[in-house]
Amino acid sequence: LLQFLYFIVSSPHPPTTRTMNQIITCWLLLIAFCEVASQCTPSTLTMSGTTTTYDCMSQLSGTVAIHWNADAGGRTAVAASAPIAGWLSVGFTEVAGSMTPSTCAVGGGSVGVYSVTSKVLSGITSTTSTIMDSVQTEIVNGDRIIRFNVLSSYLVGDMNLIYGLHSTSTAFLTDPPIHDSFGAARLNFATGSGVPPQNSPQTPATTPSTGCSTSTLLMIGSGTSYSCMLKLSNAVSLHWDKDVNGMTAVAASAPVSGWLSVGFPVNPTSMVPSTVVSSSLESASIYSVQSTSASGITVTPSTEITSPVTEMLNGERVIRFNVQTSLLQGSGNGAAVIYGYHPTDARFPVNSATHTERGSSNVNFVSGTAVSLSVGSHDVDAVRVHGTGMIAIWSYWVPLAVVIKAIGPIFCSTSVAGYPLPFVVHTLMMIIAMGVTTLLFALAVNKFDGDVGYSHKGIGIAILVIGWTQVVGGFLKPENGTNQRKYWGWGHILIGVTIFVLAVLQMIFGIQLLKELYANESSMRDSMMIALFIGLVLFVSVYIVGKVYVMMTKEKKTTTFDKPVELNII
Repeated sequence: LLQFLYFIVSSPHPPTTRTMNQIITCWLLLIAFCEVASQCTPSTLTMSGTTTTYDCMSQLSGTVAIHWNADAGGRTAVAASAPIAGWLSVGFTEVAGSMTPSTCAVGGGSVGVYSVTSKVLSGITSTTSTIMDSVQTEIVNGDRIIRFNVLSSYLVGDMNLIYGLHSTSTAFLTDPPIHDSFGAARLNFATGSGVPPQNSPQTPATTPSTGCSTSTLLMIGSGTSYSCMLKLSNAVSLHWDKDVNGMTAVAASAPVSGWLSVGFPVNPTSMVPSTVVSSSLESASIYSVQSTSASGITVTPSTEITSPVTEMLNGERVIRFNVQTSLLQGSGNGAAVIYGYHPTDARFPVNSATHTERGSSNVNFVSGTAVSLSVGSHDVDAVRVHGTGMIAIWSYWVPLAVVIKAIGPIFCSTSVAGYPLPFVVHTLMMIIAMGVTTLLFALAVNKFDGDVGYSHKGIGIAILVIGWTQVVGGFLKPENGTNQRKYWGWGHILIGVTIFVLAVLQMIFGIQLLKELYANESSMRDSMMIALFIGLVLFVSVYIVGKVYVMMTKEKKTTTFDKPVELNII
């Protein structure tokens, strides 16, 4: 503009095209500056070490304000303020309304730029950023101020901002992180206009509604009770509070002195696999549950569940822990929660499978409602079919096939396709036995694979492999009268005895496992043990009697007592 006025007043010649382009560019920049200046709200916060105020400011919330200046050498001076003495944080997030992932400037006990990849302490780390730097903090007129510089070319269009603060504490890095307020906004640094983003986290997805039942259980270190309470069963109650920086305080209680466990399964209707918090004696830990036997339960670190503790309070076992809020949201309608306890035995996981009650519910942590899920009932039915079937096959059917092969030829000399009938019956019965065993094994894997230990499953696989090898080997029998046939016979007997011994041990281990997993199913356990014992006694008795009879029959056929006597009569 000044150049244009200079030509009008002093130059006798019209301006060149290049000069006119420069004049037009200046006009456009002046108009743009005036437009921005007319829209943004002037800031009253003075820049550090000067009496000059920032050019613009915008209220991100009722408490937090952000201030910024014009570009200077490719960097934009930015500040945030809040009427607090604690820590204050403002940053830029990659996802509108989400606290993670983000890059934040923090002022308080910790000062600097932080990368936030998760809402737990391990996911918040100090970093060097090309986007923002030079973070400073101070208290001015009772307000916490943080100042920093931002790459000007980064501040293009609507920027997704997040903020958080604690009114009194300057401890930013705590486990779990704590704050009084947090939220998100969208701000255009060119126009100064801003609105909360659509997915603003100001109202966490687990903030209890007024419809949930109020808990009477007090939180640790305060006189405040949990916001909500829900009965998972007649004995087990679940308590939880509002979201705090992405973590929700949860507790469970039951009128027991033994162990109490609450957790989150992968499959809502199965106890395994899952991650649970359980008391054990007078301590609490986080466990990975890969099977309900003690060997499949191990202590594990977790970023989703933290700070487990337990105590006896007014005659009730109480476990407390913090859960990542996103885990409680599930698919949007709540999360599956499993539970179990023992009334007197506090040892976990030594007696983890010996429980009085266990169950699963889908819990909506917003409305405070739950829907019970069927868990364990189908397991009992499957165990009954699996166990009864295996005992019937290996205590009665297989021994009968062995007895028919061993003593059948004494009573029956009929042949089928050139093979003795007892041999054919024995072969068909063993094929049926292995087929049924395979089906029962598949049932176990499908219905309660995670409930069994590795030893029981391993022996089962060994029986299947050796058993089918024995069946196939039966069709490869060498001709009679050869050395190969003699060796084959000894091998066939040895393998058969091995399979039967493994099967008996497997059934005994299975019944013991049933005792561990289903303490209330004593009648089914006792019935299976009696059936197993009767079957073995019958087999041994019949086999011994049959073998003795065979030996006596052979002796009778070879005796010479009935041979005629020649008399010499002189």
